[in-house]
Amino acid sequence: MNTLQSAISVLMADRDTFARNLVKLRNKRGLNQEELAFLVGVHRTMITNYECRKHSPKFENLAKIAEVLGVTVDELLAESPPE
Repeated sequence: MNTLQSAISVLMADRDTFARNLVKLRNKRGLNQEELAFLVGVHRTMITNYECRKHSPKFENLAKIAEVLGVTVDELLAESPPE
């Protein structure tokens, strides 16, 4: 399994962890959903759907979210995100 497949399988298996980390890191960076969505290049409702565990992002969006939040994809998906 390559890195992309691994990241997607982890994300699909644990949307809760991703959603918690997304909210925590977004708030820590002082961004609202609209601002994060703009920086990532998606509509605000996509960020809402990620945070409400309704959808998982495509890998490209996952990588962009991590970049905007200043973390790696692994850190964004980790049980204990960086402080």
